[in-house]
Amino acid sequence: MPQFRLLHASDPLALVFPSTQGPFQDIAVVTAPSLEAAFALTQHSEVAAEWWTQAGVRRTTHLDARSTSVGDLLVDEAGQVHLVEPLGFRRVGIITPWDSGDVLFDAGEKKALIAAMPSAANPRAGTLSAVTAAHRRAVRQTITILKHGRPLLYACLFQRGEILTVQAAHATGPVTPEDVAQFKTALGQLLPGSVLESVLTRLSTAPGVGAPTPWGPAETSEMVEPGIYRVTAQNHGGYWIDAEVRAVLPSPAQLDDLWYEEDIQAAILAACLGWAEDQPEAAAGVDAIVRQHFPALANYLGGTG
Repeated sequence: MPQFRLLHASDPLALVFPSTQGPFQDIAVVTAPSLEAAFALTQHSEVAAEWWTQAGVRRTTHLDARSTSVGDLLVDEAGQVHLVEPLGFRRVGIITPWDSGDVLFDAGEKKALIAAMPSAANPRAGTLSAVTAAHRRAVRQTITILKHGRPLLYACLFQRGEILTVQAAHATGPVTPEDVAQFKTALGQLLPGSVLESVLTRLSTAPGVGAPTPWGPAETSEMVEPGIYRVTAQNHGGYWIDAEVRAVLPSPAQLDDLWYEEDIQAAILAACLGWAEDQPEAAAGVDAIVRQHFPALANYLGGTG
């Protein structure tokens, strides 16, 4: 039976305005007879509250994923990329080979599970450069520490040429010194010592369902791009960013904590991370909010005058 590689759009705006600009996150490999069946199999439902637990689905991320939606990608075994649109699918490019994966380490079994991300040492592994903008063409490598099959620590690294940067690093639950030591060993294969120590010093814990938020216990929590979680509570919601994401934001964009509420403060993230750069109307709205509420950031970004 055919297999499809599933990638979810990390940009929240892509769910409203489907685009091939990316970035995208590898989510799962789905065995299904057709694109339509693969899409249906990756929906939360009464039959499967967590779609990735169904037969025919092999998850390639450590995080609980949302249902597949408009703006996401399905890649068939020929490498043909299909963009999910409001009415069906649209072919948007080809990638070869189609089944690259993340680097996973299981802290319980002490072994590497998958190691097939593209790199200088493995240039044959596939990337999405065929369907993403040139400025987003970079090698992404994620490292996940699992403990007895459960995700515990996560890092995302980007490499452009000879430059390797840490885009995100955080825990997803309580960790022990032994867990951190395993994480350090995995990251130590890629990062210089001074960078590694800074990452470990800043390590924060992402909010899961039920975790306290500024708006009450989290009812949903989903990583929308590396190190950034969209969280909803009973009456409100917003975004949580990990310390690595915060560290690269300009000073006027760094709030006192890691939380950005969804109505006003989310515009800070949208402005700094380019969430609306391809959507003129949305970009104008973000710019207006930043000008009114965050003039120092507007000045920094050159948005006033």
